[in-house]
Amino acid sequence: RTHFTNAWVIPAISWALLTFLFVIFYYFIQRLLKVNFFFAVTIPLSCFLIILNDVILNITRNKSKHFLFAGFSISKNLVEIGLTLFFIMGLGLAWQGRLASALVTLILSGVFAKKKKKKWMLFKGEFDKSEVKQIFRSGLPFIPERLSIFVLYYSDRFFIDFFKDTGDVGYY
Repeated sequence: RTHFTNAWVIPAISWALLTFLFVIFYYFIQRLLKVNFFFAVTIPLSCFLIILNDVILNITRNKSKHFLFAGFSISKNLVEIGLTLFFIMGLGLAWQGRLASALVTLILSGVFAKKKKKKWMLFKGEFDKSEVKQIFRSGLPFIPERLSIFVLYYSDRFFIDFFKDTGDVGYY
């Protein structure tokens, strides 16, 4: 419980700082990603929710709650697929439809994660500055690893956009 509480200080501070920076530099982000202001400034929220989702899924698995893990994972994917089809094909939102489905699914996952965090009493509420620093130092090597995964898995969308347009990326 103490470790969980102290570990969440880092993503929470990062989320606040990055949101502030994204609001300031939204024009450049908007041009790079070809999204509107809303999606440009909610990128840090999406990242925060992805981390929260992954942590809660790992805790669920580690607690041997296999059916909950499988049910949540499958449900999350089905909801995202359904929303993607609705937003892209039903409403014709293309790239923004894909982003909207991902964000809505992450928000729903965040609600699930918050309920599990409360039920399992994971958040203690008291922070230990020295432990936060130790967690930060031990997590530094994972930053380049996570960035490389992003480049390897998501750079194709930028290549498609560069050579064609974002309409096709939405369907992709």
